[in-house]
Amino acid sequence: MIRSRSLWLAPALLAAPLLSGILAAITPGVAVAAEAAATSPLTGIPLPKGAQRLTQNDLPGKFALLLNAAGGEIKLPAVEGKAEVLLWTTRPGRGPFVRTAVQTALKEAGYHVEDISEDRIYKTNPFDDQFGLSAEPIRISSIDQRGYFTARNEQKRQTLVCGWILGDERIIIALAPTGFKEGPKEAPLPGVSGANVLLVKDINDAMKGIAPFKTPAFPKMAPKPGTVRGMVKDAGGNPIAGAQIIAQSSAAGGFRTDSRARTNAQGVYEVVLPVGVCQVVNADCTVRYNDKSYLLPLHPVDGERDHFNSKDGHIEHFVLRTWGPAGPNAEQSPQFGSNYYGGHIRLLEYVDEGGTFEVTLEPQGPLLGGVKGRTLVFRFPNKGGSEVFLNDIPIGRYLLRARLLDGGEALPLRVKMTFGESTPAASLQVDFEAENGDLASLERSGIKRFDISLEP
Repeated sequence: MIRSRSLWLAPALLAAPLLSGILAAITPGVAVAAEAAATSPLTGIPLPKGAQRLTQNDLPGKFALLLNAAGGEIKLPAVEGKAEVLLWTTRPGRGPFVRTAVQTALKEAGYHVEDISEDRIYKTNPFDDQFGLSAEPIRISSIDQRGYFTARNEQKRQTLVCGWILGDERIIIALAPTGFKEGPKEAPLPGVSGANVLLVKDINDAMKGIAPFKTPAFPKMAPKPGTVRGMVKDAGGNPIAGAQIIAQSSAAGGFRTDSRARTNAQGVYEVVLPVGVCQVVNADCTVRYNDKSYLLPLHPVDGERDHFNSKDGHIEHFVLRTWGPAGPNAEQSPQFGSNYYGGHIRLLEYVDEGGTFEVTLEPQGPLLGGVKGRTLVFRFPNKGGSEVFLNDIPIGRYLLRARLLDGGEALPLRVKMTFGESTPAASLQVDFEAENGDLASLERSGIKRFDISLEP
């Protein structure tokens, strides 16, 4: 049984080298006949270079059985006939590129291609003897990766259920036709209106497209030998007292020494440093909001924490941000909420596939820092039993509601905390919690992930 919540279903594929037009199976002495294939007769698409069509030992029939079982789990009509089974021998790590190329060719030919979430295919066991893939010549292995996707062409009135098996040096892709299944007729989504309502453009970053913080003005300060100094302010330009700054000095021989100081009532700090190459390695402050304490990281005003020689001294100003990218990792890995200063929510949904989820976060009073918040509206497709991450939500208190938009209807959903004794209800108050610890990690959120579940 394969269980996971990855959209790509990366769970199992094989390996075997191709020699002189013959695919040698994992066990020496057993071979699989293969013929070169430039195009797919089933779909008419051009195939990536090096494709071999597998026909020996009724592999098309065996894969048709597997794909029929997998397709049945997602309520596709029965597979009609045998599968087209294709193999590519690749360099290590190149198999996924072949899979993407096949899917791209299908899309260019007018197919709507959709990966099948792994938790939707959990009864079909490819190791079952009825499929014959555990035996020679395939010998599917537990270390292989495998997955499924569908391809639907409205013009051709053709629906395919497809599977892939990936090893270090080869990939097998099987395509099988099922009875044609009409795609869902999507009604236009209702508009979002209101003077202070924001339809989120990217659920990975709720504030994407919103003008970034305007950096407060900082007075000019002269470097002081043997010292790193500067000021700390909030986004409104107010000085922050009691912020903690830690600098690290590395002298010859690799020894590292930490030195620290806190800001005074004017938000000014000075850290006296030992001799060596230095850098500010931590900057945080504690703030109060809705009777809770939050230890939050500070953002370097110029975006960089420079290395410098202690004898020259250095100026490093910091500002408190309650949303926005916390560092370069936000651009490289936008799906991880900890890469933003804002809060982040993990949403588990237990609703049959179809339609569009709408999650609304309505501020309950001013946000952290006393600023007026926006009502945030997140929309994303319902893929059925998946997890979704809503990132970079300005720190505040919100009332969360959710509904399913499907076929012109707006169906209310119940929401609850994923962990604990929460009872499903029409709405849920979201109070973000601070991460535990004595220090806040730079370039990471100081806020814990908020876990919720949706259900009918």
